[in-house]
Amino acid sequence: MNRTLNLTVFFIFFIFCLVLFANLTKNNEKIVKITKISKYSVSQILYGTGKQIKIKRIMMRNIFILLCMTAFFTFSSESQNDSLKSRAELCSYEETSLYKDIIRFLNYCKERSSEIKTETILTSAEGKEIPLVKLCGNKSKGKIKTKILIVSGVHSGEVDGKEASFVLIREILFGRLNYFLYNCDVFIIPTLNVDGNDKIDRYNRLSQNGPPGGVGLSDFPNGMNINRDYSKHEIPETEALIRNVINQYDPHIIIDCHTTNGSYHAYALTYAPPLNPNTNKRITGFLKNELFPFLTRDLFEKYKYRTQYYGNFRDDKKPEMGWETFNYRPRYSNNYFGLINRIGILSEGYSYLELKKRIDVTFKFVTGIIDYAARNGEKIRSIIEEADRDNIKRLKSRNNDSIAVTCELYEEKMPIEIYIGAVDSIKDAFNKGYTFKMKEDYEKLIYAKDFTNFRSSLSIKMPYGYLIPKQFKNVISNLKTHGIRIFTIKEHAKSDVEVFLIDSLHRSKSKFQAHYPLSIYGKYEKRSITLNKGDYFIPMDQVKSNLIPQLLEPLCQDGYVYWNFFDEYFELYSKENNIQYPVVRILSPVGTKTINFK
Repeated sequence: MNRTLNLTVFFIFFIFCLVLFANLTKNNEKIVKITKISKYSVSQILYGTGKQIKIKRIMMRNIFILLCMTAFFTFSSESQNDSLKSRAELCSYEETSLYKDIIRFLNYCKERSSEIKTETILTSAEGKEIPLVKLCGNKSKGKIKTKILIVSGVHSGEVDGKEASFVLIREILFGRLNYFLYNCDVFIIPTLNVDGNDKIDRYNRLSQNGPPGGVGLSDFPNGMNINRDYSKHEIPETEALIRNVINQYDPHIIIDCHTTNGSYHAYALTYAPPLNPNTNKRITGFLKNELFPFLTRDLFEKYKYRTQYYGNFRDDKKPEMGWETFNYRPRYSNNYFGLINRIGILSEGYSYLELKKRIDVTFKFVTGIIDYAARNGEKIRSIIEEADRDNIKRLKSRNNDSIAVTCELYEEKMPIEIYIGAVDSIKDAFNKGYTFKMKEDYEKLIYAKDFTNFRSSLSIKMPYGYLIPKQFKNVISNLKTHGIRIFTIKEHAKSDVEVFLIDSLHRSKSKFQAHYPLSIYGKYEKRSITLNKGDYFIPMDQVKSNLIPQLLEPLCQDGYVYWNFFDEYFELYSKENNIQYPVVRILSPVGTKTINFK
C-alpha cells in the first residue's frame, strides 16, 4: 500500500468517525437500539445482552477518540514503513532512487538504530558526500568477525544493487536478518557514482527492462569508467574506495553489484570469481568448489532463480560453440580484489528480467553470501590468513614460483550446462530503440564449450623485488594508494638484476578510458648494476605481491606502461636504440644495510 492510498484510507476513515460521532450525540440521553450484525449484536459483543443500552455522551466521546487514535497510529505505522522503503518500492518499480532518497533513508535508520553508522569516503565533483554504511552489532563488540563489503552504483545505470541495499539494510537493522551482525560486520556503499546516479534519462540503457522512468549515467563525462580503473585508480571514486574502505577496513569478502545484458539466456543472475590466474588458489578454490555451488543450488531450490557463471555465447546462432567469460585484467573489481588476496565476487542481475525480480535476486544472492559467511566465518578468515602467509613466505620457495604476465582463455575439458532463454522486444514509442523483456516461461538446456577460465600465455620467474628510480613519483604514489609496502635505498650497493630492453613501442590509435594505451616489446637481459641511494625497492614478500607484477611488468596489459605512466620517459629516449625500461627486476636478496626498512 503506497503513501497515496494510505492518505485516502485515513481520510475516509476519519470522515466516518465524524459522522458516527455526530449521529451518536444528537441527544445526550438518546436510547440507541442496537440491531443484530450477522450472528451477534454489538451489544452482545460488549455486554452479553440484547437489551437496549443507554450510551452516555462521555462513552461516545471515548469511542470517537479511540477510533481516531486507531486510525492515526495505523497511518503513522504505515508512514514509518514507507520511510524504510526505496523510491522503487514506493512507486511500484517505475523509478529508481535518487541520491536524496538514499540520504533520507540512512538518516531515518540512524535515528532508530545504534547498529548503523555512516561515514563519508569522498565528496564528489558535484559536492555530494558518498556514504559508507557500517552495520555492526552492539552485542558482539570485541568479537572477531567476518567483514563483508557490498559495493553498488559503480555503474549508475545498473540499479539492482542500489535498490537491494535498501532492503538489506532494513532487514538487518529491523528485520529477520539482524542475526548477521553477531558474526559479521557488513559495510555497504549504496551508490559509488553519486553524480551519475541522478542524471536520469529514460534512454539511458533503453534495452534494460525497467525502470521505465529511466536510470542514471554509468560513465563519467570524460568517458572513464570505475570498473575499468582499479589498477590505476585515476577516478577519485575508485581511489577513495581503495584508500578509505579497502585499506582502512580490510574486508574479507567484497561483492560488486552490477546489471548485464548480452546473450539471451535463462539466468536471473550471473556471477564471477577473480579470473586472473595469479589469484591465490585457496580463494578461487573456495568460490568454485564451495560458495558458488551452494548459492546456485540454494537460489534455485528456494526461489526458482537460475544462476550461473557470468558469460555470453561466442556465437548466438550456435550457442553450443561456447559460453565465454569476460576479462582477467586487474582493472576489473573481482580480479583486483582477488589479486590482493580477498574474496572478490561480481554479481550481475540480468538486464532483461523485470526490475522487481532483479532487485530480489540480487538481494537474495548477497544475503546468501552473508548468511554463509555468518555460519562459516572462521573458515573464510582462515582462507584469507593462509593466502596472506603464502605471499609473505613466498621468497623461500621462489624457485617454483612464476608469474603469469599475459593470459588467454582456454576450453575446459568438460562442457558446461547452459539454459538458453528468449526475450520479447518492444519498440520505443519515439523509435529510438528497443526494450527487451525476458520470457520467464521459456528455457532450453544445452551443453556448450566452457570458456570461463584463463591460463598463462607468458610466464616469468618471480623476482625478489623491483627497483624504481626515484624520479617516478607518480608510480610510487599510485603503489602507495594500493597499500603496497615500499622502501628506499639508503646507500649505493651492487645487485644482480634483470633489465628489459625495448625493441619497439606501439600506441593505440583509439582512445580508451581517457588514454591512448601503450604496448612495448623487447627482451630481458641479466646484468649487475649499482642500486642508487634514494631509489625505491618493492619487495615481493608482502600480502599484495600478486598485484605488484601486474602493475610493474612491462609486458602486462594493464600496468603502468599500458596506462602511460612512463610516457615522458619513453619520449625522452625515443630516438635511442634498445631503450631500457626504467623498472628493474632484482634477482638476489638485498641486505638490511642497503634498504631502509623503517
